[in-house]
Amino acid sequence: MNQAEHRDGASPGSAAEQGFADRFGWLLGGIWVIFLVYPALGILHSDTPAAWKAAGVAVTVAFGVVYVAALAALDRIEAPEADRRFFVFLCLMLLAIVTIPYLGLGALGFVPYLVSYSMLALPRRFAYAVFVLALTMTIVLPAIARLIGDWWFMAIIVMLTGFTTLFVRIMEERETQTEIVKEQLAVVAERERVARDVHDVLGHSLTVVTVKAELAQRLIDVDPDRARSEMHQIQSLTRQALAEVRATVGGLRVARLGDELDLSRDALASAGVRGTVPDDPDVVDPRYRIIFAWALREAITNVIRHSGATECVVSLSERGMTVVDNGIGLGERPAGNGLRGIRERVEAASGRLDIRTDVESGGTLMKVVM
Repeated sequence: MNQAEHRDGASPGSAAEQGFADRFGWLLGGIWVIFLVYPALGILHSDTPAAWKAAGVAVTVAFGVVYVAALAALDRIEAPEADRRFFVFLCLMLLAIVTIPYLGLGALGFVPYLVSYSMLALPRRFAYAVFVLALTMTIVLPAIARLIGDWWFMAIIVMLTGFTTLFVRIMEERETQTEIVKEQLAVVAERERVARDVHDVLGHSLTVVTVKAELAQRLIDVDPDRARSEMHQIQSLTRQALAEVRATVGGLRVARLGDELDLSRDALASAGVRGTVPDDPDVVDPRYRIIFAWALREAITNVIRHSGATECVVSLSERGMTVVDNGIGLGERPAGNGLRGIRERVEAASGRLDIRTDVESGGTLMKVVM
């Protein structure tokens, strides 16, 4: 988990899910506290009593401990709130100020740490203000003391620290935004999947149920037994459709080509369309059977609903499927949601979907090639 995610309040994963760099990245910043040895040595060599020297060294050590602990807190599963980060920054600043009587301009050695923490932990506007103020101090104060020749390097260190940590922050924030966008796209893709699958399932099932209900209505007086059989099939179809919708919502729906061939044959017969449908799905490469099953379901649904056809022929090959009818053809009708969904499925599997008016029959031809 990076620091930007904590600043933005994103929900982190468990510690086990975090990589080494994410869990211990604070060490990369914390390792620089080793340079606090120079302020500590400056205090030890100052003209103050031993007790004051010990206190000054303790303050320097406390500064390093607070700094490292603050960086580590940014990489924890639950990062500190903004108010706590401001409090930590204030503590670091006060500890640095305490060393001024010992070090004089040497206290500027704490400034890069303040800039680093502010850039990584505090709001951007405040961090920018700290950076500008710190850079100004490292230039103006030595100039006032006429020691600019001895302290010119400090301004460069502060500048490099500020720009480096700002770059790290920007990259982390962009990474966070990228993850957010990925999550949003995943949600949209899942919604589209559910919508597409529900459309494919219900569109076909309700079409067949409607056809069988109309057939049963016509047969109820002339052939009650056949009408009763059709009603039993309607009941079975509605139960199957309900189960498929539940499976679709749960992401478990998988179309089977063999089942779709049988259902297509029965649906065409119930609609009064003479169907020529293969019996054996094994001719198709197993990798493409699910795609062909979804495409076949949508094609047969459109034949029954829209084509006005009296005949429909389905043919299969290892990497292709063709469905052609002798109906009215495509005409000027725009592609519906079902066809768009099938095209997305086919293209996602690196296949090609071709839908056009057939020259020979005058009806519609759907061809899927993988």
